[in-house]
Amino acid sequence: WAGRLRRLRIRRKVLLVYLLVGFLPFALFTLLSYSNTRHLILESENGILQSSLDQAVLAMDATLEMYNTMSNYMFNEPSVLAALNRSYGEDYYAMYESYSNVITPVFSTHYALYPHLERITIYTSCDILPYNTYVRGEALLKDEPWFSGLTVDYSPQWLPLMADGAPKLVSIRKIGVPSRYRYRNYLYLEIDYARVFEPLVNLVSDGADVLIADDKGRLLFTHSASGSAPGYDAAALLAQGTDKNHDVTRATLRATGWTIYYVSDANVLFRAVQNATGAMYIVTWAMLLALALAAILFISSLLRPIEDLTRNVREIDQGNMRITVSTLRTDEIGLLVRSFRDMMARIRQLVEITYKNELEKKEYEQRLLRAQINPHFLYNSLSLINSKAIMADQREISEMAMLISKFYRSALNQGRDVTTVRNELENIRS
Repeated sequence: WAGRLRRLRIRRKVLLVYLLVGFLPFALFTLLSYSNTRHLILESENGILQSSLDQAVLAMDATLEMYNTMSNYMFNEPSVLAALNRSYGEDYYAMYESYSNVITPVFSTHYALYPHLERITIYTSCDILPYNTYVRGEALLKDEPWFSGLTVDYSPQWLPLMADGAPKLVSIRKIGVPSRYRYRNYLYLEIDYARVFEPLVNLVSDGADVLIADDKGRLLFTHSASGSAPGYDAAALLAQGTDKNHDVTRATLRATGWTIYYVSDANVLFRAVQNATGAMYIVTWAMLLALALAAILFISSLLRPIEDLTRNVREIDQGNMRITVSTLRTDEIGLLVRSFRDMMARIRQLVEITYKNELEKKEYEQRLLRAQINPHFLYNSLSLINSKAIMADQREISEMAMLISKFYRSALNQGRDVTTVRNELENIRS
């Protein structure tokens, strides 16, 4: 790796440094920030939902506790209990007095004080004749289908029921201590279902359901915002308390002991969080891309003069002394390029001076060589040789002496640097 790194070009090295030191940490920071932000928003949403559910449950608790208080008052109401624990036989006037002087005033008062109270009925084993919905026989209560599997004691029990196709919220309990009263009496309260569950129903949003289970985990109530069947097994959710595809928020209704489950689709909440953080995510990545683009442009601007300088140095190394690099920068790189140009200009100047000096030196040496040769002495010697050859009848030697004399005359050219083509041809022939 160290060898490969050393062989990398400077542009790639700088880009690698930027990637390791700048881009990757910022990208990692962005992803972690997005993940943490999404986690915080999810926690905040769950906290808000839990708080809203608690507020709704508090409102329901307050309403139900108010009716529990009324039920406790009726449990200890001596005049009503006395009226329902005597034998009337056929004494209709006594019945009339009990209704007009005791039962009707008490019930009317409760209807006036509790606006959500829809019905008060006491089911009794006493022989008093039924009147309105105030008093009815015990047998009618036992005929109700919901009563058969119910264990009724002296504490109020709340039940969500369906009666005549409409939902009902009722409270049922025994009243009158057996040691004091000989007849069995059951207090039945029917409350405005919509008003009691209104805080809970208003809390339900799209993709969410509300389930209510009793202390034994039996489903008592369900409400869905969409009105469609839930995408989960309600029984399994109540048994386990969780579902892998849904967020479950719970609260306990103290007045009844019920557990309220607010079940929301995890994907709906995730999409809501994604919409909330999507703009931030897009802006962050746009900034990251802009930073990367700015870094590439900056690196290109920083390294282009160095790369041009390197290219020019290679051309010079191959023998091309032409200077191609230039810059308008005034920083250290600009100083380096200008210094290189000045250095190369001086080198070229020195090369030209050296080349000129070499030419002059060669020319001087040639002139010196020519000056060392005495043409007159040479010509006289050749003439003497020619004469001796003629006298000795040596024609070949005479002819050779004449040719040598002719060669040197054209070669020396009387000390001039320029000669004619004719003289050069004659010199070659010689």
